[in-house]
Amino acid sequence: MNLILREEPGGYRHYLDGRPVHCGAQLELHVGGPDGAWLPVRYEADLGDCPRVTLHACGGIIEPGRDATFRWPAMT
Repeated sequence: MNLILREEPGGYRHYLDGRPVHCGAQLELHVGGPDGAWLPVRYEADLGDCPRVTLHACGGIIEPGRDATFRWPAMT
């Protein structure tokens, strides 16, 4: 699923699968083709005038495109 940006009374927030995504949330980013792997990432966002998402993974920062696919991590 893609992150959906919604306006709320206090500003903007991303949603994933109908659930609000908060800064510091653990998500998984799909990398590769239809059988590609899922990379665990930590969500951070600047939702000011120019909304931007950064993902912290593998000791680096990723700025995904608008068509990036995410999912919530499986509960173990």
